[in-house]
Amino acid sequence: MPPPLVRPELLRLPTIPQDVRTLLSSLPDGVLLLDLSGAILYANAACEALFGRRPHRILGEVLGRLVAPDQPVVLQLRRGPDDHPWIEVTHEEIQWGGQRAILCSLRDVTTREEANRELRETKDRLATLLEASFEAILLIDGETLVDANEHASTLFEYDRGELLALAPEALVAPPYRETVRQRIAANAAEPIQLRGQRRDGTTFWIEARGGPVQVGG
Repeated sequence: MPPPLVRPELLRLPTIPQDVRTLLSSLPDGVLLLDLSGAILYANAACEALFGRRPHRILGEVLGRLVAPDQPVVLQLRRGPDDHPWIEVTHEEIQWGGQRAILCSLRDVTTREEANRELRETKDRLATLLEASFEAILLIDGETLVDANEHASTLFEYDRGELLALAPEALVAPPYRETVRQRIAANAAEPIQLRGQRRDGTTFWIEARGGPVQVGG
């Protein structure tokens, strides 16, 4: 594919001093200079790894209109049929040679975005499993209740929001609370019989068992 045509207005872009070019070329992050329509006027050497093409071959192409200046945005590039890296773009409007332009810093955040996607998918699967279970299930992180299914809300007679505001041991009768704290700290998995405690203070026998669950990473 031939390199994109450089629009006439790009030819009027002031020359970047050699010392500035040397500095920009040494940066590990990509640096772009755009016009106000999002067309690329300048790209440093680090952009080659991001775009998969030599910097001069992306001049004149449109990255896109960037909104909310000074707020990072995440874009997905398309380097090939199966190569779609994510980049985080930080940008600000500047004056360059008497013209308004947009200076962008680009960083590859593909690993971070894929990890976030996997975490969201894991949480979605976990939420589905929680609601599909016919047992009351509580998800505990350290000493904090972070999730509960509908059966747990029904069993203890709390709304979900009220339930998640409680310490886990608050759901058992006082004589069993220290036992619950110790079992949570030890990630104990074997079943144990306890007296659960509902919102109204009434107690009832329950069999509780637990174990570690990995959510993401």
